[in-house]
Amino acid sequence: MPRRKKETPKIKKIQPLSFVIAIVMMFGLAVIGSATMGSSDAARKVQPSNTPLGIYVGASNSRVAKGSTLSVPVYANSGEQGVNVVQAKLLYPSDKIQYLGMTEGSSFPTIAATDVSEPGVVQIARSIAAGTNPLTGVQHVATINFKVADKASGSVTISFDSQSSFVVNATDNNNILNGVVGATYTIR
Repeated sequence: MPRRKKETPKIKKIQPLSFVIAIVMMFGLAVIGSATMGSSDAARKVQPSNTPLGIYVGASNSRVAKGSTLSVPVYANSGEQGVNVVQAKLLYPSDKIQYLGMTEGSSFPTIAATDVSEPGVVQIARSIAAGTNPLTGVQHVATINFKVADKASGSVTISFDSQSSFVVNATDNNNILNGVVGATYTIR
């Protein structure tokens, strides 16, 4: 009797953002608890006055030199609402700055996913571990580092896609994002 070749099942390719959302959903949405952790004083100091409940770029140097590193701190503000998941789609001009890497913020140290496969886009998803108390107030999510191109001129605007960004309420898993605030840096 001839041997039959074993068929290998076909695996559907997962899109990068779907992967990020799946990771966050698996680990982050099971958070239960009523006590909350306070926000840091350092995060409060860089909070722009027009920051809504949502995601924003912390105030930083408004001028950057050609060839230098531009560090962009990203924060989430949930006010008094406890949150357990943050996802941000950060947009940047890839002809003027190049993504170098990221430093994790202290608020979401355990569960992190990042997608930088599309030029001009950094997608970050962060979650706290199941069983951890929800976070409230202003939280440092990450600091994203870019290199300013040697031939760049004008300005660099860092913004967020509000349709692809969210801050998840830990109690009912609803998105409480009310807005996003980016920043513009002048190249000198």
